Amino acid sequence: MQTYELLYITSLQDTDAGRTAIKEQAVKLIQEAGGTVVATREIARQRLSYPIKKQTAGEYALVEFTAPGAALRELERELRLAVRVHRNLRM
Repeated sequence: MQTYELLYITSLQDTDAGRTAIKEQAVKLIQEAGGTVVATREIARQRLSYPIKKQTAGEYALVEFTAPGAALRELERELRLAVRVHRNLRM
């Protein structure tokens, strides 16, 4: 299995419990796809380069995981559908 990093941005208007729920949802999606989460961490709360969904600031979070390549498409689709995730990027 390949090692990947998932970086996503959430709104600062969400509560801490809301951001924790988003993180738990991402971890659950990875595990359901047959992957293993290596590490999760909140990187920073900072101003965005340009407004996203009328928001000018967000919280960046990083999830390092291993997963089969076939699982990535479903993970990206689910994260795109998550209303409270502004953007996501898999590396």
